[in-house]
Amino acid sequence: MSIEEFLSHFKNVRKTTNGWQACCPAHEDKKASLSISVKEEKILLYDHAGCSHEAILEAAGLKAKDLFLDSKPSGLKPEISAIYEYTDEKGETLFQTIRFIPKDFRQRRPNGQGGWEWNLKGVRLVPYRLPDLLKNSRICIVEGEKDADNLWKHGLPATCNPMGAGKWHVEWSKLFEGKEVVILPDLDEPGRKHAFDVGKKLFGHALHIKIIELPKKPHVKDVSDWFTQGGTKDELLKLIAEAKEWRPPGAKPPLPVLKAFTASDLEEMIFPDPKWAVPGLLPEGLTILAGRPKRGKSWMGLGLALAVASGGKALGRIDVEKGDALYLALEDNPRRLQNRLAILKDQDSKLPSRLHLVTEFLPLQMGGMQSLLIWLDKHPKTHLVVIDTLGRILPSGKGNNNQFVDDYQFIGKLQKLAIDRGIAFLIIHHIRKEGAEYALDRVAGTTGITGAADSVWVLDTGKPPASAILHVTGRDIEAQEIALKFDMGFWSIMGEAREVLISEERREILSLVSKKGPISPKEIAEFLGKSRDAIRFLLIAMKRDGQLSSLEEGVYSIPPLTPLTALIGLTPLTALTGGKL
Repeated sequence: MSIEEFLSHFKNVRKTTNGWQACCPAHEDKKASLSISVKEEKILLYDHAGCSHEAILEAAGLKAKDLFLDSKPSGLKPEISAIYEYTDEKGETLFQTIRFIPKDFRQRRPNGQGGWEWNLKGVRLVPYRLPDLLKNSRICIVEGEKDADNLWKHGLPATCNPMGAGKWHVEWSKLFEGKEVVILPDLDEPGRKHAFDVGKKLFGHALHIKIIELPKKPHVKDVSDWFTQGGTKDELLKLIAEAKEWRPPGAKPPLPVLKAFTASDLEEMIFPDPKWAVPGLLPEGLTILAGRPKRGKSWMGLGLALAVASGGKALGRIDVEKGDALYLALEDNPRRLQNRLAILKDQDSKLPSRLHLVTEFLPLQMGGMQSLLIWLDKHPKTHLVVIDTLGRILPSGKGNNNQFVDDYQFIGKLQKLAIDRGIAFLIIHHIRKEGAEYALDRVAGTTGITGAADSVWVLDTGKPPASAILHVTGRDIEAQEIALKFDMGFWSIMGEAREVLISEERREILSLVSKKGPISPKEIAEFLGKSRDAIRFLLIAMKRDGQLSSLEEGVYSIPPLTPLTALIGLTPLTALTGGKL
């Protein structure tokens, strides 16, 4: 082993007159008490704190034979072992940190001619993996690029600053506004000081800050060592969940700041398109699905989750993008779920591995929310979470005089989680026994439930040929009334309710107009053998209901497609007639 390789096993190495000084790995060394020198091709160690050679070598991951240098000098020049790219928000390279063997780090910047300058003159310094940092609401901060990359490999967003401990810039604080920050320091005094410095500079900007010191284990100096020595992602997430929020000593909770923006700024903002679990029907955010007991709500929730997990068709008509789906079947057991899925699945294929099922779940305030967050961290490509039913997770309001506030705050927490993660939450609920004219007023409980939700579905009993009518309303979707068919566990869209539930007399007129094209009331009456006055009044009603449109010449035609009928692929006529013609 060469002296350079030997020194790479120690931290804070610096050259001295007689050799090198470094931190002793066998104890918590704050003063770099270990002296290293070379005499007659042998490495000599002396720890001023009294640690033995054996303890030092074991803690550094070395053996006694490593104290003897190679008889022949290698003569090798430093070799590049890793290149860490630092970019701006758009992914354009600003500079690179280069790791060498023997262990050393240097920075370089593009020279604009396809080459590099080995300095950072005039370069904007930024945290590592900046574009990824901006996309995530929870970020781990570590001391080096290797640690950050290892956390990303385990599905945990992470960053660091260039050039190691003590080099965190205060101007980066604005990049962490409203984010949950977890700082994972190296297990030495410089690492702890660095964590304190970073936390102090982020305090008042980050939503929450936690500093997690990893449990002491042999050969563990940082989070990369933690994983190498058998530490797991779940263990790390548990440490994070159990840690208390960190604040600088003596610091008071930051005062709330009103974050306003101008209308002119808003006009220039560019927002990503909303995400949909079911395009046009089930957007990201929280949706309440309410209906009477034993009317097929659970079948609908399970069918939607199966469609998302398999990348199939939702409600028999709408193509959905494949993703993970979590179904909390809190009123069912595994046997019933197995039977239902056997009915719903494509008989020629196996059930998808991306459909995840839960039958036991703690109340949210007693650990359920934390377990849900951990699961979502492990499954970042989740598109849909179904909770069946709300009553199983909603806290009891017994003796509470302000149930509206409690309901609004409880549903609001789940709604914020759904929006922050870009996931659709569908929560199955019940409706009141007494009727109400407005669909939202039929949802059981206080209006705090519907007020906090992004959208609400109310499942009503339908009239033939429809099994049910689904009333849909929400912040990001058009109000709709959809006719549905329920058959042996399968829910399928028939079309818009007002167009499916039409009389036979109207159906005859629609069929005639479709075949003949624009046609006058007189011609319709003659073809059908009906009174001209009766046909005229019926045509006026059908135009009012959107089933026909009239032209200037006094003739009638089929109207164009509506958003729903276009989405499910019906022609204007089959949409109006429920596919009966």
